[in-house]
Amino acid sequence: MTLEDRVVGALLGLALGDALGAPFEGRRASRIPDPVPALELPWQGLPPGSTTDDTAMARNLARSLARRGGFDPADVVAEHLAWFATRPPDVGSLTRRVLARIAAGTPWTEAARRVWEERGPEVSAGNGSVMCCAPLGLAYAGRPRELPDLAGRLSALTHWDERCRTACVAVTLAVAALARGEEAERAVEAALGAALERPGGEELAFLVGAVGDVRPVDGPDMGFCLYAAAVGLR
Repeated sequence: MTLEDRVVGALLGLALGDALGAPFEGRRASRIPDPVPALELPWQGLPPGSTTDDTAMARNLARSLARRGGFDPADVVAEHLAWFATRPPDVGSLTRRVLARIAAGTPWTEAARRVWEERGPEVSAGNGSVMCCAPLGLAYAGRPRELPDLAGRLSALTHWDERCRTACVAVTLAVAALARGEEAERAVEAALGAALERPGGEELAFLVGAVGDVRPVDGPDMGFCLYAAAVGLR
C-alpha cells in the first residue's frame, strides 16, 4: 500500500466514521443500539449517511492544503468562513463563536484568543479542532518535524486553549506516522512522547490508557479535547 493509498483511505475513513456516529452524537452509551444500524438513520433532518461539522471542517482544511501546497492559516479561515456562511446545521459552540466574530469583522488572528479570554479555560477546551486536524498530519507525513508548530497554529484558529493545541499535535503526529506505514503502537507512543511536555500532555497520556475503562466514553470527559484525542489514539 502506498502513501497515497493511506492518505485517501484516512480521509474516507474519517468521513465514514463520522457518518456512522452522527445519529448517536451526545447520547448515553445505554441509548445506542447494538449492533449499530450502519448509515440507516437520519441526522439533523438530513438523510442517513450525512456527516457533521467535523468532516466539513476537515474537508475545508484538506482543500486548502491541496490548493496552497501546505498550511496557509488565512486560507483555512477563508474556507471555514465560506462554509459557515452556508448556515450548516451543526457547528460546535466554540467554533461558531469564533467564526461569527471573524465574520463580524474581528481579525482572524485575534478572534479565537478573545473568545478564550472571555469564556475562560473551564469551557474553552472543546474537541472541535481535534476532530478535524487529521488532514494536516496526512499532508505533512513526510515532514513530521514541522507538525508540532503547525498543529498548534491550526488549533489556535478556532480553539486557543493550549490543551487543544497539545491534542492536535499528538493526533497529527500519529496520523503522519501511520500514513508513512509505521506500526500503530509505535506511532502512538512517539506522538504521546512528543506531546508529554506540552500543556495537558501528561493528562493525555493517562487518558489513552483510561478511556472506556475508569473514564467512560459517555462520562464527564465527553467533548473534552484531550479525551477526544485519547479515544483516537487508544
